[in-house]
Amino acid sequence: MTRHGTDHDACTASDRSPPATEATGATLLNDPHIFEFASQRYVITHGDQLCTDDIAYQRFRAQVRQPQWQSEFLARPLADRKGIIANAREQSRQHQQQMQQAETIMDVNRDAVANLFASNHAHIMIHGHTHRPALHQHGNHLRYVLSDWDRDNSHGQLRGDWLALQLDGRIERIQPGIHPHSTS
Repeated sequence: MTRHGTDHDACTASDRSPPATEATGATLLNDPHIFEFASQRYVITHGDQLCTDDIAYQRFRAQVRQPQWQSEFLARPLADRKGIIANAREQSRQHQQQMQQAETIMDVNRDAVANLFASNHAHIMIHGHTHRPALHQHGNHLRYVLSDWDRDNSHGQLRGDWLALQLDGRIERIQPGIHPHSTS
């Protein structure tokens, strides 16, 4: 789990304190998170800061990371927060559909990717946010994009995958067989 301030996914919990991470066994990482393994330097990030051409999203991102906005949002009842989040997700889904129809889907900005590699002296980047699972080569650097974990309404199936870092430094994309009626 990466910690990158507060966004619409993180604001459902009234408390993001250690008890929440203890209950799940998760470790919160700063975003970006840098580590070295098998002679490679990795940067793990949510990925939304790489989509600099999506001005509307970057405005939203800046807003929800303001401490005052976070405090005011988290002071609202949980039901209100969930409603606001559902509305934001629906607006995002509609925006993505419009972009797909116009064939102008926004993706990461190549300069933002190059800057993140350079500023962290990383060889390999792993991120989500764009939900376009792929492996991209940027010169001598590799960028792995994670899939999303959502219901594919056209097929009624959950979709998702993950990356497994092997002891020798190889990264494998694992795509589990998900049953059509599974909800978890």
